Amino acid sequence: MSVQPEAARANDVVTPAMWRLLWVSVSGVFLDGYDISIIALALLQVKVQFRALPWQIGLVGSAILLGNFLGALVFGRLSDRLGRKTVFIADVIFFVVFALLSGISQNIWQLMVWRFLLGVGIGGDYALASPIIAEAMPASKRGRMLTLNWGLAWLSGEIVSFAVGYGILHIAGPAAWRWMLASGAIPALVVLLIRRAMPESARWLLAQGRHDDAKHAATQLTGQASLSALIPEVEGVQESTDHRPNVWRELWGKYRRNTWYGLLNYVFEGAPFYALSVFLPTILKQSGHATTITGIAAGNLFLQLTGLFGILLIFLWVDSKGRRFVNYWGYGGVLAALLAFELFSPPTPALLIALFAVIEIAVWLGPASTDNLLLGELWPTRIRGTGAGIGAAMGRLSAIAGTFGLPVLIASFGIDGAFWLLAIFCAFGIANTAVLGIETKGKTLEQMWGL
Repeated sequence: MSVQPEAARANDVVTPAMWRLLWVSVSGVFLDGYDISIIALALLQVKVQFRALPWQIGLVGSAILLGNFLGALVFGRLSDRLGRKTVFIADVIFFVVFALLSGISQNIWQLMVWRFLLGVGIGGDYALASPIIAEAMPASKRGRMLTLNWGLAWLSGEIVSFAVGYGILHIAGPAAWRWMLASGAIPALVVLLIRRAMPESARWLLAQGRHDDAKHAATQLTGQASLSALIPEVEGVQESTDHRPNVWRELWGKYRRNTWYGLLNYVFEGAPFYALSVFLPTILKQSGHATTITGIAAGNLFLQLTGLFGILLIFLWVDSKGRRFVNYWGYGGVLAALLAFELFSPPTPALLIALFAVIEIAVWLGPASTDNLLLGELWPTRIRGTGAGIGAAMGRLSAIAGTFGLPVLIASFGIDGAFWLLAIFCAFGIANTAVLGIETKGKTLEQMWGL
């Protein structure tokens, strides 16, 4: 069906209501980055206080990611059945409750349990944030909006967590780790309150056959009393209530290439990204380039800040050069830095900082941003939440392997040996993009998949 020029122009505008919806989602993703990253500094004290062994520290670091796995699967499927808004409000309750409980843990096993349950809520956000933004934004700007949501918001949460951790270390002493882990509950409570005012996804409502409700939701976003202002092809799209296919058959049949591409992109990004993020302070310490805990925190904060340049690059390129283009540069940059580390091992302090800066820039230019971006684009609305949940869940398994395995690998083979495995993951990420990669830039969701 051809799109009328007026509808096309309207569909290209990001309205104030769309910006508000974006920030509602951004706030949750910020918390994701904050709660996952704050453990990096806390682990340095947790290990001493609980006299934890390396494998126990690995479990604490990966517990939240195991929770992500379960949360993404459960909440993603529920969002296709119950709606985006209901589930998006429910998952943030986990942020408030289990961040507080993590801060009062009495032993290493309690800490693992509370971090796991916190991760369940975060996993729900992973499965929901991308579909919610993708379903509300104009096709020509969808990549940038999702990049702001995932890249900038997540990295900002990570950076703020290290800044807060650095400040708490100067105030709370040996108990600083408790305040670090509990601190995420305060912004989470604010997010819980503001999400109550968000509209339901018009595309999800239309996929349920609720045409009038979908029109009302679209009007809230666009300011125009017409579904076509949000969905130009609406007259040629049939609601999924007239056709209810088997969800799993669609995901692994008709859309199997999409599913494998999104899943594997997340898997090959997950291990190197989370392993290096969570254990960067440990790497700085064991490599001898930082000796005090405050010095480690300062070095860690500086390196994370360099990732902002990668966010700038993907913001400029993702809707013009495309998703596959930035993925190649992202995986390639991380791979090159890891190989340079092996080639010049042991690196000088200046080279070590430079290589980690390249890794931060490259990972945010590419797979750390495209993994969640693609989860909002690769499937039709009726199965988008489920597909996004599967992709995010499989990525969590990879992140668990990297986070749990890295301290063990470092203890057994040194930093050099551990980095070889991370380099292999990046090489597979490049191959996955080349073989299965689907370019989604500039197309509406209905042009690609229908509802």
